[in-house]
Amino acid sequence: MTAAPLVLMMAGGTGGHVYPALAVATELRNRGYAVEWVGTRRGLEAVRAGAGEDTFLLGCGCPLGPAVGVVDGMRIGADVAPWWTNLAMRTVMRDQHGISTRHAVRNTVTRAFMHQRLWANDPDCLMVRDTNTRLTLDEVQLLATVMGLTDGMLVISDRLTEVAPSRREVVDAAVSFTGGLARTVERFDRGLHELVVSRHPTEVLVGVCNHGPRPEARELDLRSVPELTEPWPDVVDEVWTGARLVVDDGRVDLGAVPRHGARVLRVPTRGG
Repeated sequence: MTAAPLVLMMAGGTGGHVYPALAVATELRNRGYAVEWVGTRRGLEAVRAGAGEDTFLLGCGCPLGPAVGVVDGMRIGADVAPWWTNLAMRTVMRDQHGISTRHAVRNTVTRAFMHQRLWANDPDCLMVRDTNTRLTLDEVQLLATVMGLTDGMLVISDRLTEVAPSRREVVDAAVSFTGGLARTVERFDRGLHELVVSRHPTEVLVGVCNHGPRPEARELDLRSVPELTEPWPDVVDEVWTGARLVVDDGRVDLGAVPRHGARVLRVPTRGG
């Protein structure tokens, strides 16, 4: 008697991964396949043993704790969507979880500390398209800011030959942000990380994020960024507007940061 062919399935974390996997597993069994479900530490270790140490193992929709020390990379949050948020996310999901770019941004910054400590962070894709999307250019720039500055995997979801030059420039900027040592700063009164700092050999990049529903006037005190030391430069470059901003006694007036937007300062370091 011939043994049934074996299919190994791994899914977990959210219903968006689990329920489709269960449906596929049921259909496979109906067609005569043997199905084994992997969802425990022992199961993950079995996958690693079967794949070999030379294989890059990426967890997706996988429980974070049991995967530490087993996977090489890990999806760390919600799927990026072609919208910032929507009615279902704000009501049924209580604006706490679900597929939306807002939640992807939140997960990217709150779990940035895991990168290169537990695994390589996978924040999902950078979506820059200007058609079939409700994301504004400001929202795309905010997404690119946190993905680039936190230095996880940077994967593009779009055919770049089919997007506008202004959106392709966002990709170029995001790539230029990578390669630094990242740190995120939380505003405890708001529960959001509004400052993302990335230290590079010749400069420090400082991302100032506005997750809120309206534009906000922002000023950055360079003294609040430990990666920076005096003497301060006379001017710093802001990436998204292309402006050169004056440094006055260590302070930089960013003006109004748009809703769901960001500003990124390139601050040269001594010797940079």
